[in-house]
Amino acid sequence: MIDSNLRSLNEEEMAHVVKEMKAQRFRAKQLFEWVHGKNVTEFAEMSNLGKNFLADLSKNYDLGHNKIIKRQVSADGTEKYLLELSDGEAVECVLMRYRGDFSKKRNTICVSSQVGCAMGCTFCATGQSGFVRNLSAGEIVGQIYEVNHLLATEGAESIGNVVFMGMGEPFLNWDNVYKAIKLLNDKNGQNIGIRRISLSTCGIAEGIRKLADSGLDITLAVSLHAATDSERSKIMPINE
Repeated sequence: MIDSNLRSLNEEEMAHVVKEMKAQRFRAKQLFEWVHGKNVTEFAEMSNLGKNFLADLSKNYDLGHNKIIKRQVSADGTEKYLLELSDGEAVECVLMRYRGDFSKKRNTICVSSQVGCAMGCTFCATGQSGFVRNLSAGEIVGQIYEVNHLLATEGAESIGNVVFMGMGEPFLNWDNVYKAIKLLNDKNGQNIGIRRISLSTCGIAEGIRKLADSGLDITLAVSLHAATDSERSKIMPINE
């Protein structure tokens, strides 16, 4: 079943949507570029798709609901965003602007993959709150699109690096995380280089194997948080 959130769909899935609407195939490419390349938040922004096409499209599909409801800026310029989802749940993402002498100028975003987390790490507020649900691929990329849309209104540079290190354990939502990575890397979408995407895990062995088998050449980080195995077991239940 195809997700009603267009941000969850790749071009092939959009082609299916377009076919069901009895529209021409090239509309799928145009739609993909608007949704995933230009960060539109309203159907009215899709200027070359036609009012009738958009009216029919909006009957069954939407652009998700990753609404920024809070923005906090720290002294060093790091920004934390709280985004409300369609069911009223909320997730956080963090924008880091690197402008130092020892790093290239870039904007990196740390995104969430789940609402809550089941890992129960003692040092993590999200882990202590428990697991609620997985995010869809559209809700994952939507964090980036909404922040990019805001940055564009302020004349700032768009996001060029993505880190899966926010709320949740990415490997426990692998199918949607994998799809989100493919969408972000697509040349007709955000076109974010695969080596500019990183994933942090607390140590899900099966997930690491899935990543290795996937062929995605992203950067993998394993969070240790302790110098010894016994100390790690005290603060990270997965280590036991």
